[in-house]
Amino acid sequence: MPACYSQCKTITERLQRVNMSTDIASQTEQAVREYFETPDGWTVKKLDKGNIEQAADFRVCYPDSCFLCEVKTISSVHANIPYSARNDVHEYFLEQRRKKQEQTRRSQEDNPDVRVIMSPAQYEDVFGDDDKTYLQKRDTQQRTEFHFRKFKEAVKNYLEASSVSSLPYLVRLDSDSLYVPNPKEREAFFTSLERQIQAIHDGKPDRLWHVSNTVGSNLPFYTCFYPIHTPDPKSPSADNVKHTYQLMIYNILRPPLYVDAHSYGGLNLDAITRNVEAAVKQLKSIVGKEENQQIPRIVVLAFESGIGSPDDWQTLSSHMEWLLQEHPTLSAVAVLRPTPDGEPPLPEEGWFAMMRFLETTPWVTSFVVYHNQQLDENVHPLPRTAFHDRWTIHK
Repeated sequence: MPACYSQCKTITERLQRVNMSTDIASQTEQAVREYFETPDGWTVKKLDKGNIEQAADFRVCYPDSCFLCEVKTISSVHANIPYSARNDVHEYFLEQRRKKQEQTRRSQEDNPDVRVIMSPAQYEDVFGDDDKTYLQKRDTQQRTEFHFRKFKEAVKNYLEASSVSSLPYLVRLDSDSLYVPNPKEREAFFTSLERQIQAIHDGKPDRLWHVSNTVGSNLPFYTCFYPIHTPDPKSPSADNVKHTYQLMIYNILRPPLYVDAHSYGGLNLDAITRNVEAAVKQLKSIVGKEENQQIPRIVVLAFESGIGSPDDWQTLSSHMEWLLQEHPTLSAVAVLRPTPDGEPPLPEEGWFAMMRFLETTPWVTSFVVYHNQQLDENVHPLPRTAFHDRWTIHK
């Protein structure tokens, strides 16, 4: 993974700060309701489901129109393999490889003085033989973000209770494969990471760490690749392959220790498809009770850990186009996108400037709205005026 990409703090990653002890789905539903209730003259009615166990959430009315709205929250946003009804696994691997190759080359061109560090396994994954890589990964088990997020919380809890908790560092863990270690691997990883942080603080980092300066400051940051899982040659599993975490440790000047973890892979297209299909059924079940049978109907999707990378948004746009074609009675899908209500700093201002911006700027509710271009003639389209903030994007 190119260093410039793994250092970025994207806007939507702020969603990972949500208190996991709360009911995220209810919290999202309430946020959507408050958004549509904000303008004067707008009303949001919680629909009476009656004998219908699964029905849409709201009827939203404003001076010119009404529409039905169902809210869905997706907890496992990413998967190592984004299986879907329209997804060809071989094409997916080839597409991901081309993106990684281009991303690495672009990073090297944009940062000629920064060495891009790749383990042998990562180099093989990006630049090795296409057919060999595909055959190795063809039968890979799908892993989703839900379990990896629990592991992230375990890492955070361990370090916050450890001897290094009062040190002034940001510890970041990145995983492409969303691999969750077994208990033995987890224990070894925790104790090793704690020891490595202390060694860095003592000015005696192990040789496995590469040291660079943080963009926009003279503070060092440390990068290494940790082999979290080594294949067992006796295992018959097709998915028994090497898994590696990228670790980065930044000096942030002030304690306490802060732990962050990011998982990539691809969007969990299965989860997106299942939620949209369920929402379409719920909307259909309530339309029969409406006086206006042509009333617009929309699905609001929230991604619990956010969508950060341009590749994710591009994949989502393509998948939404297909889903809307498959469901011609759905007027639109609106993807919740919390946004800082201000202009972000320029890239050359550095990582710390972006962090300050994200921490100090008020956040507002906004959306990316995908309108159905193949809408059934018996269903009204959703007016763009249904969204009143200045950050919402219509597609």
